[in-house]
Amino acid sequence: MPFTISAGYLSDTTFTQAHFGGNALALRDRVGDEGTYDDVARTLGVEHIRYPGGSLTEYYFDIRNPDNDVVVNSETGEATSFLPISDALGFAEEEGIAVTIVLPTRHFLSTEVDAEGNRLPDIDEPALRSFLQDVFDGRYGAADIQAIEIGNEYWGSGGMNTFEYGRLASEMAVIVKDEIRSHPDAEHLSETDILVQMGTNYGRFALSNLFSGTGEDQLAELNETYDLNLSENEYIYSSGDVAWAKVANAIILNEFDTVAEQSAIDGVVAHIYSKGADTPNSRYFELSQIADTWLKEMPGLDIYATEWNLKRSVSEDPQEEFGLKQAHEMLNVLEAFSWGGVDAAHVWPLQMNSRTGLADGEGDADIRVPGEMFRLLNETLPGTRPLGLAGSEGRETELSGETADVHVFYAPDRLVTFLASTSDQPSEEVVDFMSILRDLGDVTITRLGVAEGENPSESTAEPVVTNENPQDLIEDGILIADLAPYEILMIEMLNPVFTAELARMVADTPEETDEIDVEESDNQVVDNVLNFADFFQSGSSGSGSSESLIPTTPPAEEPEDAPDSAAAAGDADDSGGGGGDFGFGALALAFLPILLLAA
Repeated sequence: MPFTISAGYLSDTTFTQAHFGGNALALRDRVGDEGTYDDVARTLGVEHIRYPGGSLTEYYFDIRNPDNDVVVNSETGEATSFLPISDALGFAEEEGIAVTIVLPTRHFLSTEVDAEGNRLPDIDEPALRSFLQDVFDGRYGAADIQAIEIGNEYWGSGGMNTFEYGRLASEMAVIVKDEIRSHPDAEHLSETDILVQMGTNYGRFALSNLFSGTGEDQLAELNETYDLNLSENEYIYSSGDVAWAKVANAIILNEFDTVAEQSAIDGVVAHIYSKGADTPNSRYFELSQIADTWLKEMPGLDIYATEWNLKRSVSEDPQEEFGLKQAHEMLNVLEAFSWGGVDAAHVWPLQMNSRTGLADGEGDADIRVPGEMFRLLNETLPGTRPLGLAGSEGRETELSGETADVHVFYAPDRLVTFLASTSDQPSEEVVDFMSILRDLGDVTITRLGVAEGENPSESTAEPVVTNENPQDLIEDGILIADLAPYEILMIEMLNPVFTAELARMVADTPEETDEIDVEESDNQVVDNVLNFADFFQSGSSGSGSSESLIPTTPPAEEPEDAPDSAAAAGDADDSGGGGGDFGFGALALAFLPILLLAA
């Protein structure tokens, strides 16, 4: 169907380079003459990395000996090679890359337990302080430290329950903050964020495994056992089920019960692995939980998605849901980040011989289709905000047709559009921009497809990136393009002239108006083109117009079944997981019908 682009609302969140970070996996990635990770990071334009990775942090990373190039699995005793911290931070320093460092937590619990059997923290404080001092002193390289992340997936590789993690994280956060504040370079280090994980109901430590009966019975038993005061109105869904993920977040929050502990943290961490186009709420669930808990108590917290991608386990067939389909889904997840107010993100993984790797594994470095998409997004989206299009549904900002979707991103000096085929057949797509633009400006069109004969949804399909002649595809503000199955067009317009509809979207940011080109007239305002001076002096949104509002939607539904925790302390390239180094994506989330929180 033809698409007519009309503005509905403008997202509050502007993309930055911090949204396009990547994970460095110390068990496999190498830099310099010994590796290809640095080449891949440069090609993709990555300016933020997370080290040493996800689940491997808990099993292999020894803060007492962080510069070892051979490490031992703390569970199995197996020795393996490792990317030393000085190699990672040295590379980051040379390239001007900021680093998020994940602290291991798995072995900071004692055998001593409380009355309910929860283990108590047993932090090796001297070792932790010594490690932090060395990092902040630049002993391993003077890279900027973007953040310190307390543990990885406490419910899985972290090997602890929600109560245990909350207590441990609150104590560790205070230690990290103290080292920052007492450091000679404290003013610079004050920009380093201290991150705590959000609560989840996943794995063998899921809270829902501990209770039985009706939702009311379970919540009452929880309150009585742990001396909590969680109300039915806020923590039971309209279906009668307990909102266990929300409960888990409340429990961790409850452990940050002093001013020192609350002031020690700067952000909360989510790992977001989409289950694909058929399950859009999988992009939003974690973010909705953070908004409904952490941000209500501490609204100044940042949100980090330190792992994200399409779940590897969305399909066991590497030819079905990957390639160009994954590339499109990555765009959808980024739009969800804008909806949820995510401040920084690290895609997982940059290079790995897995179904969702952005590049082939270490030593090959060939960029795959989703890697080329990530590069395009990284090059064009920083400085833009998603434009919610009139006719979009729910939380989604794009227009969806029978055979394609249209996504639009706005900045004062440009407009970026992605036209993505959703069909397994060739199609002709028509997009009319003239409801929001009077002049397109300087146009660049890039096509992302696959080599002839390649399966467009195969994980290893060879990408083909071509520049199109805009004059061949656009006439009088209307784009007409033929798309191969699942192919993606990126249309970037520099210095376009916007109509009044776009002007209304930035009515709350008058400081940008000097940068926005709007069609002018000596005698009259052309229909649907707003005079900015009159607009801001009068406070009106234009003749006959109504104020655009971001749609209000219910929170994403909670997974019914807790997924498996990180499988093992191995590091298989494609163990069926979707995140973490050992298969976060092995988590099999089954979603309930949409449930509204009573809160």
